[in-house]
Amino acid sequence: MMNRYSRTYAAGYRHGSEGRTPITAAALNNLDEATQAANDRYEVVADAAGLPEVPESGQLFYSEDLNEVAGYHLGTYYPVAPVGSVVQTVYVRSDTRTTYTAAANDGTAITQLNLTITPRYLNSWVLCRWMINAEVEYNTVYRVFRDGALPQVANLPAGWPQPAGYNTESGPVQWSGLATGHYDRDTNSTPSNYEIVWVDPQPGNQQHTYAPAIAASYSGFSTTFALNRTVNGSTGDNYESMISIGFAMEIVRAAVT
Repeated sequence: MMNRYSRTYAAGYRHGSEGRTPITAAALNNLDEATQAANDRYEVVADAAGLPEVPESGQLFYSEDLNEVAGYHLGTYYPVAPVGSVVQTVYVRSDTRTTYTAAANDGTAITQLNLTITPRYLNSWVLCRWMINAEVEYNTVYRVFRDGALPQVANLPAGWPQPAGYNTESGPVQWSGLATGHYDRDTNSTPSNYEIVWVDPQPGNQQHTYAPAIAASYSGFSTTFALNRTVNGSTGDNYESMISIGFAMEIVRAAVT
């Protein structure tokens, strides 16, 4: 008789290091078919790489590496979670008082606020949000970088716009961004507060680094962007110091139907 089980132990049985003795393939093949079928539906694996090479469609797995249950359907593993659930969150906080050059180009990444995340599932999206305290000349725009450049994503799901880091109606011209520097006529003291929200609708399951970026809004111009401090750089009365934070969330976007 051909063995149905090639693994040391099968679905529903814990590894021996967790207090239970693994059941061999030979023993499992002597079980009744109903028990074998039940075991086929749920399996404990060491990590993501230990998932079966050819599971059955609809099979469920628990990954000790991810510490969560995943389902398999038509060649893809899916989270067993409601649409809109947050799978993971990464967070950054910067107390560093530093400066960047805002030049007339695609932008300068504010690397102190980098958010690096590796989505667990192919059909997720990533929501990025930054609260930035800074001072900069008002003729500037904020943009968003993905992996060090303005993002361009092909083969987007139906109905999803490009996740551009600028205003797509104007295009990637110097004056096109997500937000602009505050117009206060005093680039010296008392910084401003900015909120940048951006979505990557198709990150795939590769690691990405997202960052806000600052750029001059007209050609031939360059100015200083001061993070968590005034452009003047002084500390004391009337010259405030702040912090900036950001987070990225992987969100379940689609379910298997």
